[in-house]
Amino acid sequence: MRGTPEDLKDIKVVSYYGSLKNIFVNQYGQIYSYDTVDTGFQRDITPITTPVLATFFGGDTFISKFAFKTKLPFFIDNRVNAADDSDIFYDEIGNVAYPQYWYSARSELSDYFVGGTLMKNIISTKAHYLDCPNDYIVDNISTTTTTSSTTPAPGTVLAGSQNYIYDGKMYSFAYGIPYFYVESSINIDLRQAFNNLEGDFYPHVSSGIPDTWFQESRVPIALDNTYYYNTTFSKQNTENYFSHLPSDWIKQLCFTYFPFRAIYSDPQESYSDNRINSWYFRID
Repeated sequence: MRGTPEDLKDIKVVSYYGSLKNIFVNQYGQIYSYDTVDTGFQRDITPITTPVLATFFGGDTFISKFAFKTKLPFFIDNRVNAADDSDIFYDEIGNVAYPQYWYSARSELSDYFVGGTLMKNIISTKAHYLDCPNDYIVDNISTTTTTSSTTPAPGTVLAGSQNYIYDGKMYSFAYGIPYFYVESSINIDLRQAFNNLEGDFYPHVSSGIPDTWFQESRVPIALDNTYYYNTTFSKQNTENYFSHLPSDWIKQLCFTYFPFRAIYSDPQESYSDNRINSWYFRID
């Protein structure tokens, strides 16, 4: 917001969670060519009338809220951590089109009246156009000065004075933290920060978002979002082994057929204590 760029604004939007899918019937290749993962839940696949409500653990995808820091420099260079008194011409190095507010080390000369005498090119000021300006002139009150509220184009010469005060703001960077649901192969809620600067992330950095996390002198804009993650949290349960029936399996495969076999038995004997029926003979 103009005049208060340091303010944090929470913007509530309706963000639907969804994804685009293409029907890919053979995405896993041949049946059972993929690894079967144990989820700790089993049920009969035959139709049942009562719905089964259960929680499944496992799989290879997590659905969770993800946030990252977006960074946009308005200029292709800056003076952060540069040597004192080093010059820069912000009006010539805009990164996106022409930034509205800028400052330049380019000097502009202007005239000044001493009494009724015109002094040519005696006043030197730096070209600039700042937000929330409070520039004021302490002398030269007898000279009529024309001002304009129109935003000057880059390179515009602004008249100076004998005592010119630069008091305003220009903006070097724009930051944002979008927060939304994603599908990921890692459990985003279990990420780990390795420091409180570039190695941190939202919301771990705190809900208030400290200013140091946005300061170029502390976290350069060139550093990307970074965090640590223990891959154990994404480990699949492969300790339980699953065997599979062949894809062309049918129940008849459980039976063994012997097209050429002979079955015989001992001859039946006539004695009173016989307990075996030996009257059996078969030839296939």
